[in-house]
Amino acid sequence: MPGYDVIGDIHGQAAVLEQLLQTLGYQRKNGAWQHPDRTALFCGDLIDRGPESVRTVSIVRSMVDNGAARCVMGNHEYNAVCFFTPKPGCPGEFLRKNFTDKNRRQHGAFLREVGYRTPLHAELVAWFKTLPLWLELDDVCIVHACWSERAIAFLSPMMERPGVLPDELYPDSARKGTPVCDAVKELCKGPELTVADPFIDKDGNPRSKARVCWWRQNAPGEQVWTMRDGGVEARSAVLEPLTQSWPVRKPVFFGHYWLNPDSPQVPKSPLAACLDYSAGKGGPLVCYRFDRGDTELTAEKFVAVRA
Repeated sequence: MPGYDVIGDIHGQAAVLEQLLQTLGYQRKNGAWQHPDRTALFCGDLIDRGPESVRTVSIVRSMVDNGAARCVMGNHEYNAVCFFTPKPGCPGEFLRKNFTDKNRRQHGAFLREVGYRTPLHAELVAWFKTLPLWLELDDVCIVHACWSERAIAFLSPMMERPGVLPDELYPDSARKGTPVCDAVKELCKGPELTVADPFIDKDGNPRSKARVCWWRQNAPGEQVWTMRDGGVEARSAVLEPLTQSWPVRKPVFFGHYWLNPDSPQVPKSPLAACLDYSAGKGGPLVCYRFDRGDTELTAEKFVAVRA
């Protein structure tokens, strides 16, 4: 295959996804969208927010099954698994609380489509569990939130399939403060630090922690680049030290960060590109057309469509 089409967070926007695939030259063949000489790579967060989570999963799943695509797990797929999975030793409880307003609101669009604990709900969660937390190919790396070599090195010896979290690790992954939880969170939710000025996020939730812009060369200190509301990167005063960096050795693609939908589509660095331009809230669905042999990322390779 001469190249990859890396696609950002879809969030239930199936019609926009099909529009993007058509724009990229994919055609339906044997029940799946396929390209004669390219492979699609999805950065996760297929579900929630938008009106067609089930159809979105069906499109991506059929492409994966036909060898036309690969997909990593986003935090929304991870949360869906935890929402469905009983908490060991706690009858009636789940790894992610089912009955809080916040969790129901965030997951509500998906639940309204599949029904609560229906056979379809169980089937889709089982498929989510087959998705890797990261994907490293010869030329590119794909992760939902943060490419963390430390987290990958820690989790890899515990996995039978590269990047795929085994069932027995889910309870630890959902238990705050465990090393497994910290590693999974860094990969699919990104590093966070406590900031001096708490804020309200895009969903109206109060936040004392902000997502670190890990792709920047942050130096240890009291000022760190973080992602603030509206998809804006800003220097923030933090109340806890920054203790690590996140080296990138070849092109890395990720989503998750809800970039301003009207901002220019450009790489974050010569080797890192975020592809989440808030498609789940009316922004464009964005793709990067990576050609084998490319060593640096450029603005000319972005393709975007809006509903």
